[in-house]
Amino acid sequence: MVLSPWQAALLLAGVVAAGMSTFAGVLIIMSSSLITDVYEHGLKRKLTGPREVLANRVVTVAVGLISLVIALRPPALILVLTGFAWAVIASTNLWPLIFGLYWKGASKAGVVASMVAGSLTAILWTWLKKPFGIDGFIAGSLASLAALLAITAAARRTPGPRRT
Repeated sequence: MVLSPWQAALLLAGVVAAGMSTFAGVLIIMSSSLITDVYEHGLKRKLTGPREVLANRVVTVAVGLISLVIALRPPALILVLTGFAWAVIASTNLWPLIFGLYWKGASKAGVVASMVAGSLTAILWTWLKKPFGIDGFIAGSLASLAALLAITAAARRTPGPRRT
């Protein structure tokens, strides 16, 4: 109601372009991760030259079609999936990122425990249908923070190997 039809169309075109750009980036990352990390490194299979390009294209088309099928569902499904994904991602990465950048005392074991605790708690909390009306992000973030601090503190109290 505020913009003219041309201004509204231009604004909407910008939003759609940003979404398409993000989706293209995710497709590229997804296909290269599946081919390089899973197929080549995980399954110990080697692809070279044209076969690798073909495999990346096939995976890109497959992921794109799966995304299209999901997008054709009612918007509520997309909102639920997006909310769930962000709850898990944020619960997994928030505290390890902040403490990794700003606290030299964070231990590797504490960071790994934080990531595992945060992601599992967010997944479980969402699966339990958000007990007490608390979002999975809140529960996962609290579990992630507690795990990072507890495991880091325990790692400091455990003496390392003695050098003689």
